[in-house]
Amino acid sequence: MSPTLRWSLLVAGEASLLLFLLVFGNALIGFVPLHRLQLVILAVLGGIGWVVILARPRVLPPLLVAAPLPILASLAITSVMSPYPSLSGYATWQSAAYVGIAWLLAIQASHPVGRRNLVAVMGIVVSIVIVAYLGHVLSSWLDWLALGFPLTSVPLRPLYSGGLLLIPAWLADVVVLSSPTVVVSLWLGRHRVPAVVLAVVTVVAIVLSGTRAVVLLLAVVAAMAVIGVILSRGDRRTKVLLGTTLVAVATVGISVVIYGGRGFDAGRTSFIASAVDRFVESPLLGTGPGTYGVGRMSDPVDSLFRLAESDALNVVLTTASDSGVVGLVGLGLAAAAYILSSRRAWSSTPSGRPVILAAGLGIAVFAGHAMGEFVFGLIGVILLLIANVSIAVTDARPGRTSEPRPSWLTASLVAGVVIIATSSVVVVRNEMTLTHIEAADGAVTTSPGAALDEARAATEASPDSVPAWWIRMVAADAAGDLTGALTAARRIVDLEGFGQEWLSLGVLRARSGDAAGAREAFDRATAFPALDPVVELNAALHYHTSGDSDDTTRALVRLLQVQPDIEPLLADTVPQLASPTAAARREAAIAALGWDVNTAFLIALSGEDRDLATELLGRVAATDPASEASWRTIIAAWFGDDAARATHDSLTLAQPTLGPLDWSWRLAARACDDAAADRWARAIEIGTTVKATMPVVMGVTPTFHSGMFPPRYPVVVWRVDHPQRAYVDGIWTFNVGRAPCTGP
Repeated sequence: MSPTLRWSLLVAGEASLLLFLLVFGNALIGFVPLHRLQLVILAVLGGIGWVVILARPRVLPPLLVAAPLPILASLAITSVMSPYPSLSGYATWQSAAYVGIAWLLAIQASHPVGRRNLVAVMGIVVSIVIVAYLGHVLSSWLDWLALGFPLTSVPLRPLYSGGLLLIPAWLADVVVLSSPTVVVSLWLGRHRVPAVVLAVVTVVAIVLSGTRAVVLLLAVVAAMAVIGVILSRGDRRTKVLLGTTLVAVATVGISVVIYGGRGFDAGRTSFIASAVDRFVESPLLGTGPGTYGVGRMSDPVDSLFRLAESDALNVVLTTASDSGVVGLVGLGLAAAAYILSSRRAWSSTPSGRPVILAAGLGIAVFAGHAMGEFVFGLIGVILLLIANVSIAVTDARPGRTSEPRPSWLTASLVAGVVIIATSSVVVVRNEMTLTHIEAADGAVTTSPGAALDEARAATEASPDSVPAWWIRMVAADAAGDLTGALTAARRIVDLEGFGQEWLSLGVLRARSGDAAGAREAFDRATAFPALDPVVELNAALHYHTSGDSDDTTRALVRLLQVQPDIEPLLADTVPQLASPTAAARREAAIAALGWDVNTAFLIALSGEDRDLATELLGRVAATDPASEASWRTIIAAWFGDDAARATHDSLTLAQPTLGPLDWSWRLAARACDDAAADRWARAIEIGTTVKATMPVVMGVTPTFHSGMFPPRYPVVVWRVDHPQRAYVDGIWTFNVGRAPCTGP
């Protein structure tokens, strides 16, 4: 086979693999076959890298071989002491695989032809990703315009999708990691037109993605580069004029980014607080690699949908939380080693400096983004980062290095092999546990005894696995083993202890006759600031059954504030709560008025309470007269005024924000106008990144177990497949879907 053909096949293979690991490489995947395929890919590629480095001592300079090892060492040290070895061992094993891949890509980047082809791979990947995203945006915009909205209202990041990628932020990461290196390489190769085209579409794609942090970082880095040019040439007057202009433009741009559109916090303050708390609790070793999300589950957060997060949205704080000072030292040593390697490459190859600088630009922007976003969510993104680093730290000189491998480095590599072997045992055990969990989950409704046997095997293999203990709790309950279910529930709250886990313990204690224990568990479940409708619903029912009217009202007020349209569903399915809910309605609506007018009116109108809606209207007229007319129109439309509904729909077309869109959807569904309801639902999906839903079905588990939160929570935190689990018997849950046709 000719060298050209070999390189062509390598480029095709690398590009295909990268695209696969971008589109299907979610690091938090819950689909078991794909999860296991990812493990195989990482094991094969990483294993090849380790074998090559061990077999060819001089294939890379010692510093470059040693560079990633401090991170692996810090993870190995801190995982030994972690109370969650299933998570920590997996994280350590995965890092070892990335180390091997980093060596492989560094070897390729050290070869002149290999370096060129690695850039070509990045070019192929980023081109396909950008074209797909622009096509997605165009298609969404055409749908938006077809719905009747004006051209000036087309939304950024439509459908909150990155095209081929899951979210727009990850699209921006892929683009910023790839495009600078590819653009500069094309320019140096005298392919000026493709270079300019790629540069332009790169900026367009990032702007359309709405990823403001990347836009801002690009502006800052570019400004620094321009300042450097200004200071290196021209007279003083020119320097002052250009410098002042640049600062002014940058200031205006930053102001627009900071003060326009969405808020920057989006829960980040809470994520940071959680990381700081974990670090303070264990400053030296942390809680173990990959364990941030476990502690997060019992933290007081302001929103249920910001509770389950596996990362503090800041790579340094996540490292501090998971691995403490040891992890920070490992991260710092690795960064220092790569910086030194980059300086060597810069000094040895003047002709390659533009490409090294471009790779460094992408890395710098990506690193900045990692200080405020979860950027490592796709395996493909991690591999692109490694590829960029490989280009930035190598000099592309043919031949092997003349530097001998120091004995300490050889010893480090041998230690690394021991780490791989040890962590591989954990990974294999995790996969066996996952097999038991799947089997138990599949059998819990048809053969509870067999499901309980499988669940016991899962918890014996991985005593720190919440999914294993959850299915053991449910299986034991289904098999009639109340004592076993209680034991599993206690273990769950010890491991994590978020609201629904305390709720399960409370229901089981109540069924066992432990009234005091049940009360304690329900109080713990409702103590979190984040309002969980499943928790509040069941707590209200428990308190009502126990005769605690004040606590019943408190729980129902919280329920209505987090799920303001649930009252009609309660009247049909939990009739004993109908009267208490009606009594709590006014208090809930008045309280909600102080922080969200939309929620207040939805509580009143979902309860068919025109008097309360009128009272709210009077309060709004006193505090916000400008909005009084629109709310008056919504109230009239809700109670059957077709002209008022048409007026509201016209206003929504002119100002298609989430509130008006949601009301247009609800009014259409209420009027049994299916076509209009479908149009408004599609508009909400495209323009606001959420789905139009309300509670539509309720049941008692395990006969019906839809739930609100468990389907997403364990997948994110535990990184294993966790299908929608049944709850223990006696817990009321509900599903969400289309608003029913219930017009007057």
